[in-house]
Amino acid sequence: MGGTNRLRGYRTNRFYDSYSNFRGAEFRWYLHESQDSFNFLLEKGTFAGFQMAFFYEEGTVANNRADLWQNLRTSYGVGTRFIFNTIIVRIDRGFSKDEGGQTTFFVGYPF
Repeated sequence: MGGTNRLRGYRTNRFYDSYSNFRGAEFRWYLHESQDSFNFLLEKGTFAGFQMAFFYEEGTVANNRADLWQNLRTSYGVGTRFIFNTIIVRIDRGFSKDEGGQTTFFVGYPF
């Protein structure tokens, strides 16, 4: 865990082991959106949007199931989403209590 999809306040692949537990919530809302029902170049219309997102995540990893709930890590932050039809480009700034912050750039939604 850590990086672009889980625990975004930590660097990529910061935590790994045999078992993992993750839960997260993300609230997104559109700041701007536009839709054209027909476009001569694409012939099927286009959708474009700009979203703002807030997220909170919790996760842990362990070598065995009995230790899975120990050392729970949290991450929270804010991000932007640029949407064009089915392509989503996102930039997130995640923060963690232990290691400061991390900025991630990714194509696609986190979960």
